Amino acid sequence: MTANLKIKNIKIIHAAFEDEPVHIANYKLTVADQVFLMTGKNKTEDLLESAYKGTQNIHDSWSNPSCKGDYDYNVDKLANVDVLKPLTVIKGKTYGHRSTSVGDYMIVQYQDLDVESLYICENVGFRLIQSNHGTPIKLSDCKCGLIRGTIKKKA
Repeated sequence: MTANLKIKNIKIIHAAFEDEPVHIANYKLTVADQVFLMTGKNKTEDLLESAYKGTQNIHDSWSNPSCKGDYDYNVDKLANVDVLKPLTVIKGKTYGHRSTSVGDYMIVQYQDLDVESLYICENVGFRLIQSNHGTPIKLSDCKCGLIRGTIKKKA
């Protein structure tokens, strides 16, 4: 994995259970993330792990800030995770998005370089799928339904 390059953003793409890939959120690196990356204490895979952890529903909802469980605040909602897709509202109740899962993707965007790298979330860690120089990675580069296997939707 690429180390010690300045990363500006990590796009979270949900595709594991979807029919089409969805750019669901962005993980913006904190100052601490950047410092640890530049000093070599963090690598790209550490930041991918942080983005993965930042999009998990453990106690509350990472995507729905009004969801609160045992505390007076939402434990799972991080300030540096921007939710891009609107939340679903059913009968007046707002539901958050699912957690990021095996089979979902992350696109790392580098600062001062015209490079993007596409990673897939695996059972353990992340695997680099491709890196593009000069052209952005398209959502169509992400395969959908990898977790569902051969299950087909009813027509």
